[in-house]
Amino acid sequence: MLTRIVRIASGCFFIMTLAACMPDPVPTPYTVSDEFIWTAIAQTEAALPSPTATRSPTGTATLTPTPTVTRTPTATETPIPSFTPIQSPTSDFLVLANDPQEFLLSVSDLPLGAGYYIPKYPPLSDGVDHYTNDILKTLLGAQSGQAFIDATGRIDGWRIIFHHNNTVPGMPEEITCEISRYKTNKGARIAVAGTGLIGWTELEKDIELGDLHRIFSNSAMFTDGAGSKKPMLWYGVSFAYRNFSVFLRIWGWADTFEFDIVENLARTILEKMEAALPTDPDTAPWVTPEVTPSPSVTNTPSPNP
Repeated sequence: MLTRIVRIASGCFFIMTLAACMPDPVPTPYTVSDEFIWTAIAQTEAALPSPTATRSPTGTATLTPTPTVTRTPTATETPIPSFTPIQSPTSDFLVLANDPQEFLLSVSDLPLGAGYYIPKYPPLSDGVDHYTNDILKTLLGAQSGQAFIDATGRIDGWRIIFHHNNTVPGMPEEITCEISRYKTNKGARIAVAGTGLIGWTELEKDIELGDLHRIFSNSAMFTDGAGSKKPMLWYGVSFAYRNFSVFLRIWGWADTFEFDIVENLARTILEKMEAALPTDPDTAPWVTPEVTPSPSVTNTPSPNP
């Protein structure tokens, strides 16, 4: 079974922007394969071990290996393509407690003078959206959405969109940045490993980006405003850093930009995350402290004098 999370809002933005001069674009949804999630869990844990810390009363952490999750495929399942995880430079269990909104790209992060702005399309969006788990379940469906949340420990996320004013050549038409937060580092890796883009090609590039990354591209021929057929190019980059996942998507005319633009934007976000102070996951804001019940007191009657 293959479940789609179609980016309804951004899809509408895209169509509204280009409908006057070209047909509807190739859809750019997320895909979440149930079988791929299981494969991602097993392969991620095997290649990127995330030790579990068991704390003693003295405060000393004893590391025990996380068991590998395995699953025997049935005869009717479609083989799942493997991926090569990038060895994590952050193998400790510490997490970032920051709000995902703090790491979003801003206009000042984009190329100077490029003319990008945050679009407003009420009531759909003001260009900056709080991507809650409830929205995720609405897009995925209640059952599939909850399964994804359970598998990854997703807490919440934010998304921002930038449009180009077309006055500066050599820039993508649109930039989308989405950042999600999870309870654990492993959850972020599973989310990146187990999601892809329908109909897109996964690329192998000799770069290091976060704890785990994937790169996709897509292209199609469209007619520009002058009536000429030209190739349109999309790039999608997703990566995990500690307990956060980042998804960047850019698109524009193929002769106006290179992959370096999206890679540099991804590194800008990564630098913000690397500058944040990590914390113990057991004391993170989303953890509900355990309440130790008070010992019961039994009143012993005094002996008669």
